[in-house]
Amino acid sequence: MTKKISILLIVIVVFMLLSAFGKGIHSIKIGIDWNGDSKENGFVTITKKEKQSTQEGNKIQNFDLNFYENSKKIEKFSIQIEGFEKNAKWSAESPFVIDSLHQKKSFVLLHNGFPACGYAQNYFLFVKNIRNQIQKLDEWDTYFDAPYGTYQSIKPISEHSFSRVTVSINGSDKEVINDEEEFAVVTKSDSIIYYQEKDRWFKKHITPKGSIFWEREMKLDDALKIKL
Repeated sequence: MTKKISILLIVIVVFMLLSAFGKGIHSIKIGIDWNGDSKENGFVTITKKEKQSTQEGNKIQNFDLNFYENSKKIEKFSIQIEGFEKNAKWSAESPFVIDSLHQKKSFVLLHNGFPACGYAQNYFLFVKNIRNQIQKLDEWDTYFDAPYGTYQSIKPISEHSFSRVTVSINGSDKEVINDEEEFAVVTKSDSIIYYQEKDRWFKKHITPKGSIFWEREMKLDDALKIKL
């Protein structure tokens, strides 16, 4: 009888350990349309890994990204998100939309974020070449706590290049008198160009990283129209 109880306890302990281990690993699968023909010809699995902390005590969540084509793994990347929200969702934009007239086929933009104001949105941009090799081109984040925040302005340059600029809308110190319209300060920084040479894409900073190269004070409504 004692032996049976001991075996039962061992089984329960093993089951609890396996359950706890399983809860620590979370993986999702997202389809990718690399060709832009509305047919998913690949997918990526995103697996949550261990956490770590920065020197400042901020939490960093690690992920493994495994890209597949016809059920065959073709590339793996490790990424990090600082300040990751537990219930943040993953999605994929493929092909990568520049504007209403321009798309970048063979590109995918992975997005992670919690769908509400006051939370950072994280983006990871990948491109696949004709040799079926995937390249991580860039990553960035946006943050909006209405009506203020930061977003990315992405524009086409040519068939083989496009640009990205960080735009921020912040409050103004200008006093509102007699119910005049509120003012905001709009800044632009981190002008970046992406360009293709042969089979590879490159990223080039046009302005120093983190340096503001354009600043205007304007009515808040006008500032929000710039965002749109």
